[in-house]
Amino acid sequence: MKRGVTLLELLVAISLLGMVSLGLLFGLRIAVSAWQKGNSRLSADRQVFAAGDLFAQQVANARPRLVAVGPEDRPVRIFYFQGTSNSLRFLTATSLAGRSRSGLWLAEYTFREDGPGRCKLSYNEVPYHDDRDAAQTIASVREDQSTHRLVVRFVEPETVRDLYRDLEGCSFEYLVVEPGQEPRWETEWISVKPMLPPAVAARFRGREGRGIAPVAMVASFNVREEKP
Repeated sequence: MKRGVTLLELLVAISLLGMVSLGLLFGLRIAVSAWQKGNSRLSADRQVFAAGDLFAQQVANARPRLVAVGPEDRPVRIFYFQGTSNSLRFLTATSLAGRSRSGLWLAEYTFREDGPGRCKLSYNEVPYHDDRDAAQTIASVREDQSTHRLVVRFVEPETVRDLYRDLEGCSFEYLVVEPGQEPRWETEWISVKPMLPPAVAARFRGREGRGIAPVAMVASFNVREEKP
């Protein structure tokens, strides 16, 4: 005569089945969470790479130009380019917003504060028709008494477009190539001649869990056009 399953054995079997099911569910949740994080990071990286391509196109189509600012009877001609650790301004033939290659545009990239210990990459562009458009973006021009170089202070734009937020380690760097020296990256572009740097790099990284890997968007200027 076969012995039936006792109530205790049935309870033990149900308990073991529940533990196995709970373990499978927990493992499935971990797998789904890891997939979502990986997919989010991949999507963020793709956006960065896409923006990097547009950034490279705009920089490659930069135009070196001297613009006249100040009173009409005694204007000051300055080289329209700014390259600091947190600001990059230049004249370009490519529009990032409109994806257009007709006309000229005054482009501005800036790293701004985005809360304690955080930064964001912002962008702005305005069409350029003549020197009056460029003059509207310049707040003041003065001569540095020690170096006798013109120091240009630009107007902060009223509206900007935030490309990336919640970043760390934000900085622009400029490639410096001098005869007899190794090429190096500097956080400010200083040139005695009105010429563009060979290349610029926008460096940043996403905060922990932000989903953006450390990035260096490197773009080359058309250095063959040395004469504005």
